[in-house]
Amino acid sequence: MNGVPTVGDRTTLMVMDAYDGFEILSLSDQRVAVYNLQGNVVFQQYMTAGEQMYVGTGAGIFVVRGESETIKVMVD
Repeated sequence: MNGVPTVGDRTTLMVMDAYDGFEILSLSDQRVAVYNLQGNVVFQQYMTAGEQMYVGTGAGIFVVRGESETIKVMVD
């Protein structure tokens, strides 16, 4: 898994490698959404600061979007 920040400097959102997906750590209260390359929402939830969530996606390329950051993620 590769997390590549495209907006912001990871001050509100972090993505970590996990088996068959990834984990999202929200560093602020915010709505977080995960999109596949077709633009479909595969996960969406309001997360509080310090909350960590596992997202099981299987292989693919995904976009994790918080309120002020966007991170591209590749799961292989």
